[in-house]
Amino acid sequence: MEDVTYDEYQAAFSAYSSCLEDAGYSLRIDGEDNQTVQFSVPSGAVDSGVDKTCYEEHFASIDSAWQLARIDTSNSARILRACLEGLGLVPADTYEEMNKQLLDAGEDPAVCSDYS
Repeated sequence: MEDVTYDEYQAAFSAYSSCLEDAGYSLRIDGEDNQTVQFSVPSGAVDSGVDKTCYEEHFASIDSAWQLARIDTSNSARILRACLEGLGLVPADTYEEMNKQLLDAGEDPAVCSDYS
């Protein structure tokens, strides 16, 4: 997928949310982090399969591209960076490189759960 703009991301999210609403479900929106909408899906929408249908039809490809483009500045990257620093390591620049550092240091990724 090509680069996604913030407007495209917002429009796709809105279409996904509207699809769920049309089926009688409402997302709980918890704001944004790293220009990524933080939300919760009602269990009924998941259990019925409506969430999967709406997500795949309206949001999946754009959400994936958007999040991958932001992985290096994501909350997960911030946690991993703090974890590496806590282990006395100088974190690399990218999320992928930081994961490799953690594994190369022989650390179980679970060690980073204290930094979340």
